[in-house]
Amino acid sequence: MAEILVYNIKDEQKLTGIRLCALKQGVETVVVSPEDFSKPLKAVLGLESDSSIDANAQKKPFEGEMLVMHALDNRQFNGFLDSLRSFDISVPLKAVVTDTNISWSSEKLYRELSSERKAISAGRKSVHRKKG
Repeated sequence: MAEILVYNIKDEQKLTGIRLCALKQGVETVVVSPEDFSKPLKAVLGLESDSSIDANAQKKPFEGEMLVMHALDNRQFNGFLDSLRSFDISVPLKAVVTDTNISWSSEKLYRELSSERKAISAGRKSVHRKKG
């Protein structure tokens, strides 16, 4: 099932807009509570009962906004992003669940996306190292 995990969207109008954009694409939205930020994404998505906690989790959960897209097909993905733009809804950090990050906690994904965004803003290349 296609889902969008929603983090820290406190503005009700913005949250309603995100839900509407997702609904137009047949995608469910799930608002993730801060108590679940340190769990692996696969547990948050209900794909595995693993609720182990990220050992590097911060005592205070991150506060920035983030959207994480899972199992969207190309039409849904592009349609959702186009709808966000047409409604002028901005969420700085967005990600797609991958084979690599599905075992990460939401906090780790947030840290990775934040550092990537800072590197790009500073005009540096990706902070991720190539494997191999």
